[in-house]
Amino acid sequence: MKEIESNKHAWGQISEDHYFHFKKTLLDGSHRLNKYIQSDLGDLSGKKIIHLQCNTGADTILLARMGASAVGVDLVPDNILYARKLANDLNVSNVSFIESDIMEFMDKHNEEYDVVFVSEGAIGWLPDLIKWGKTIKHLLREDGYFYIFESHPIFMMFDTELLSENTTKIKRNYPLT
Repeated sequence: MKEIESNKHAWGQISEDHYFHFKKTLLDGSHRLNKYIQSDLGDLSGKKIIHLQCNTGADTILLARMGASAVGVDLVPDNILYARKLANDLNVSNVSFIESDIMEFMDKHNEEYDVVFVSEGAIGWLPDLIKWGKTIKHLLREDGYFYIFESHPIFMMFDTELLSENTTKIKRNYPLT
């Protein structure tokens, strides 16, 4: 599908930038899951979690740091390359990454998870939400749950401090760099 290849190419162009950004923010502690996600997920100790559309794996690493055995999946080969590098650089061993088009993942992967996790800006790129939903069901243990916290990444372009003053100012380019 042309749209998927175009998306894959676009995100691949910023993989290295994401790696350096997330390495810095994971090392200095400024990259965290938002407070709602942290509260909702609670204790992940001993849980097996899969993070769909994980980008370069920063949030997947945070899930692993919360005690989960975490797996990240992404379409973009460079995202997976840098996710693995990031985990290695940070000595996070309870995390792994799989390169796959999520639309084909159900045909390739048969493990089950306690939690299927999707975070911000992931579903706007999907061509078939029904197939995506079937993939989620396929990945869940019978007593597992699906967790999604979604927003469109275009929101992160804006200077959020100024938004509270009813001022709109672009802070970052889109796609986000």
